[in-house]
Amino acid sequence: MGWISTVAGLALIFIGLLDVFFTVLHYDGFGFLSSRLYNRLFNTFRFLTRPLPRKYRALGLSLAAPLMVPVTITAWILVVSFGYALVYYDSIDTKTFYFSSPGLEPTFLEALYLSGTAISTVGFGDVTPQSTVYQLITISEALIGFGLLTLAITYVIGVYGVLQQLGVLSAGLYHQAQDSSDPLTILKPHFPNGEHRGLETHLMSLHRGWSRSTRG
Repeated sequence: MGWISTVAGLALIFIGLLDVFFTVLHYDGFGFLSSRLYNRLFNTFRFLTRPLPRKYRALGLSLAAPLMVPVTITAWILVVSFGYALVYYDSIDTKTFYFSSPGLEPTFLEALYLSGTAISTVGFGDVTPQSTVYQLITISEALIGFGLLTLAITYVIGVYGVLQQLGVLSAGLYHQAQDSSDPLTILKPHFPNGEHRGLETHLMSLHRGWSRSTRG
C-alpha cells in the first residue's frame, strides 16, 4: 500500500511542476491546471454577480482577474506540498522521522505538516527526517519551494505587465470614440466624406498593441 502513496505523490509533484513550467516559462503561457482554474473562478464570479445590477456586476467581475494570480500560485503550492506529504506518508514512523513532542503520532496530518514546513523554507518544526533519503527529499522540496516563490514573483510581474498594456490599449480606444456606447465612432474620423483615410496606420497600431499584450 505504501508504494501507491509514493507513486501518487510523485505524480502530483510532477503535475504541479509541469503546470508551473507551461504557465510561467513556456512561450504559450497556458498551463492545463491554471487555465481550468481561471475558467472556474470567472464562471463562479459570473454566477455570483448575475443577480446584481449591471454597474455592480461589472465591479464584481473585475475582481475575478486579480484573484486568479494568488489562487493559481496557492494551487501550485498545495498540489506540490500534498504530493510530498504522500511521499513522506509512505515511510513515516518513529525510526525514519523524529517527533519532538510526545503527543505526536506518525499520521498523514504530520506528513502534511512536515511538507508544509519544508516547502515554505522556514525550517523544520516538530517532525524532522532522520534517514539520509528523506533528508535529501526534504531538501529537494525546500529548493522547489524557493523556486516556486521566485517563479511566482516572475509570474505576477508578467501578468500585471500585460494588464497594463491592455489598459493602455483600451484607454486609447476609449478616448478615440466619440460615443462610448457606439464602437463604430472610433472609425468615423477615418472615413471623411465616405473615403477611408489613415485607416491602415490606425489598424496597424492596434495590431501592434494587441500583439504585445498577447505575447506578454
